[in-house]
Amino acid sequence: MKRLLLCAGPRNGPYSTDRWFRVDCDPRVEPDLVARVPPIPQELKDHGEWDTIALIHGIEHFAVWDVRRLLAELCPLLKVGGTLILEQPNIAVCSAHLDNPVYYNGIYGDPVGDRDDMLHKSGHTPESLAAEVVRAGFRDPVTGAPLFHHPERDFRLVATR
Repeated sequence: MKRLLLCAGPRNGPYSTDRWFRVDCDPRVEPDLVARVPPIPQELKDHGEWDTIALIHGIEHFAVWDVRRLLAELCPLLKVGGTLILEQPNIAVCSAHLDNPVYYNGIYGDPVGDRDDMLHKSGHTPESLAAEVVRAGFRDPVTGAPLFHHPERDFRLVATR
């Protein structure tokens, strides 16, 4: 099974016990490929179709126009019937609790290290992200509780190609 994890983060992060091809822009987290997306690097295209593509707390780090581009470029990389997994903060929930740092960080990003790539550049609700996923060519988006991070704040979206 070929599985791609974008914005992978450290090896002790989500999906660290499974075998994923890990892509991140930070070489310190020792990804399999150091790259910024979009655009999708040719190396990922050369791997052929992927069974699963995941971004766990990654999509919110892209501007809205880059979210659209990234999703559109990911769709043809996923095999027909393959799974897209996204987890991220729910911007609507976060905006109702700005006095709490967990929710505040859900809007603006993690302030660790003053790194620009850790800023959140877009915000999503389950409905708005489901619409973006469908626009990009995925189908049957289902949203629910996240498996990682903050269940009171975040959501998971799973769609197929």
